[in-house]
Amino acid sequence: MTEPIVDAGTQVRCPHGGIAAPLVAEARVRVDGLPAVTVATRWAMSGCRGEGPDGCVTAHGIGGSSRVSIGGVPVVRASDRFVGDPSGADLTVVVRGDRVRAG
Repeated sequence: MTEPIVDAGTQVRCPHGGIAAPLVAEARVRVDGLPAVTVATRWAMSGCRGEGPDGCVTAHGIGGSSRVSIGGVPVVRASDRFVGDPSGADLTVVVRGDRVRAG
């Protein structure tokens, strides 16, 4: 089954109201003009209302495509799990579109 590839314009939200943005995305591959995201991409969180260890300061994707990679690093799909750090909270991915899909 294929899923949309996450790009730098994809909204990733924490349960405390924060929104994540990729610190550095993979500029060699673009999806709808925006850099694609790999499992190595770290995300900065802004607006998280969680405090201390219950808050989300950064985030990262877990899993990734077993079939599509950029420079040997798997791309992140919309169905992959995102986790807030240090809270460990599961984040929500809001898909922008599904023009490019990966298995």
